[in-house]
Amino acid sequence: MLFLFGVAALLAFMQDNWTGPPLMRQGLELHHLLEEKMPTKTAATTSNDDAGGDDDVLQVLKPGDAMPDDLPVGAREGERSTPTHRTILACLSADGEQMYAWVRVPLLLLIARTVFDSADKRFPQVQAAAAYELRALRAHQEMMEQTCASIYDRVNAVIPAVEAAAAAPDLAGGAAAAAQLFLETALVFHMYHHTSNAQAALDRAQTTLDMEVALTGALGKRTKFQVKSLPQLLLAISKSTNAHHDHPEPTSPPEQLPKTRLDKLKSRKLQRSTEQLAVVSNLFMRRAPDARGRLHNIFSVSLPPYWQLQRELAQRYITIGLHRDALVLYERLELWEGVITAHQLLNQDTTAEAIVRARLDVDPNNASLWCALGEITRKEEHFTKAWEMSGGRLTKAMRLMGLMLLRQAEHALESRDELKTDKYKRAMDCFEKCLKLNSLQAGVWFSLGCAAMRIDDHATCTRAFRRKVEIDDSDFESWNNLANGYVQLGDKRRAYFAFHESTKRAFDNWKVWENYSAIAVDVCAFSETIRSIHRLMELKSAYDDWQVLAALTQGVLNNVRDVEGRESKQFTDKLAEVMQNLRHITVSDYRVWLVAARFFNGIGSHKEAYDARRNAYQLAKAAKGWEKDPHAATRVVECLQDMVEGNAEGKAVKEMNSCKLMIKGVAKTLSMAVDKGYGGEEMQQLRDRTQQLLDTAQAFVEQHKE
Repeated sequence: MLFLFGVAALLAFMQDNWTGPPLMRQGLELHHLLEEKMPTKTAATTSNDDAGGDDDVLQVLKPGDAMPDDLPVGAREGERSTPTHRTILACLSADGEQMYAWVRVPLLLLIARTVFDSADKRFPQVQAAAAYELRALRAHQEMMEQTCASIYDRVNAVIPAVEAAAAAPDLAGGAAAAAQLFLETALVFHMYHHTSNAQAALDRAQTTLDMEVALTGALGKRTKFQVKSLPQLLLAISKSTNAHHDHPEPTSPPEQLPKTRLDKLKSRKLQRSTEQLAVVSNLFMRRAPDARGRLHNIFSVSLPPYWQLQRELAQRYITIGLHRDALVLYERLELWEGVITAHQLLNQDTTAEAIVRARLDVDPNNASLWCALGEITRKEEHFTKAWEMSGGRLTKAMRLMGLMLLRQAEHALESRDELKTDKYKRAMDCFEKCLKLNSLQAGVWFSLGCAAMRIDDHATCTRAFRRKVEIDDSDFESWNNLANGYVQLGDKRRAYFAFHESTKRAFDNWKVWENYSAIAVDVCAFSETIRSIHRLMELKSAYDDWQVLAALTQGVLNNVRDVEGRESKQFTDKLAEVMQNLRHITVSDYRVWLVAARFFNGIGSHKEAYDARRNAYQLAKAAKGWEKDPHAATRVVECLQDMVEGNAEGKAVKEMNSCKLMIKGVAKTLSMAVDKGYGGEEMQQLRDRTQQLLDTAQAFVEQHKE
């Protein structure tokens, strides 16, 4: 009976906050009836003895009906402001993170968390007991403002029991129920950015259903106006059975949401996608369909809570310029960051401050409001007051204060280095306090790493970004910054692996590939260096990093063992392909061709070496006014000297004769420049050096005459 009570409480909470229609409070006046029966411990720590008032709770929990269609989001403010409601929210807070203030009937979630705490041990006779604890934990996490470490730890403890239940051969519901449990674990992993674990759970769900899902392509027409069939990306789903399934147009929120989110990526569809999102959001308040139909498989889909849906709609309004509509939504939701943004876009900063101060007059002990006031006024004292008011437990206060200091340091004048350094250090102190309470805040770790990077605190920088990628490894900036931190600490091996991960997440970013190629050649990862050079050529249709190419060429020609202990001469053919590809792209640095010539000489391809040196010479000579600039003229002479030495090494008499003509032309040009007074003594030395090259080339030709 207790287990069913927990299920009913959880489903009622999901109905009132996720699916709708909202519950009526007639017959469900929980707050007033429980004023003297409130649990004083959080759901995660309450023992069976503490939860002993089950019979009392059962007496007051009664089924509710649908609410009127026009009920606003923030209705029943009096109910929300009761001491009981605030106590419930305090019980559900975790790691210094607060629950969303407008959550409906949080007592239902508190009941579910209490009933399902260690559910697999409390209800061993129920196969799905652990699954319901996981569902309650997921609902709890989605109602929090930030990811919470304590909830995450409990999730990790519960998932093995859920997976064991799904794999049980006697599971009630068979393969369909097992697949549903695997889907739910995949969604939880995805919520915590554990992509590989989520994919593994999805694969197990497919295997359970004898189903294969894969991305493929086919020619087709997407619209009625399209005349020619074009390649289209398809999701191919195949099943071992011959069962037929109809695929009607998406009508439910879980089906419509992905479409609206994809449409917003295209400017011509942005307004339409916003209208679609508004329609999806309005479905929450409608009485039809009933709750039974809406709650079916609710835990197997990624449907956000209603308040998050409304916030997404407000953000969409901001994007298309409907700032006043966004402001109305943000104010109803009491999302103060959004309220501030909307007022700033409307040039109404003073109005935002007046609204927050008016709310503080009513509720002066609301720490979140003090944080909002701090964001508006940009004064540290308001964040400090919120922090002290919470007894040093409100992570939001330190998080926002740290971000404010970080922004101020970024925008400070370059001449005020001491002030910038001080603000960076104070921002880091705020972030450290915040993370001490809740270490699962990926964004805060990122901000801490950025602040540390600005003041050259490389140890803290690498610690922060390493923790960031452990929590969420999806963005390349974190991997890139982590790698740079390792480079500064002299740990190039770890930097190499970090840059490698960065390329996976920014495959089309040429800057990432440049960094990767530089570190790869440093650690003798020659195969990856060659791959990165190929990728750079594809992305830029150009290549100019002669230093990386020179180090790679030297390593291959000298047969240096690579990072895996292999002889590098095996990469000769691949490097030759790189050098050949130089002819099909733009090369703007003559030294790239000199490196290519050195490589071709090393493998005995003297004709290709001569062509490369001639390309280098032509590129150096293409500089406008080179004969008047000693530095530009030096580059031309260097190319000629390399050409003479290379031809002599390869005993290329025919090529040396061609080289003589080039040297004569340059010598004549330099002589004229000296006569006109260009370049002074340095130009005279270049002229003499050119004459020596001509003598050397002539002597070689005379020596090798047949």
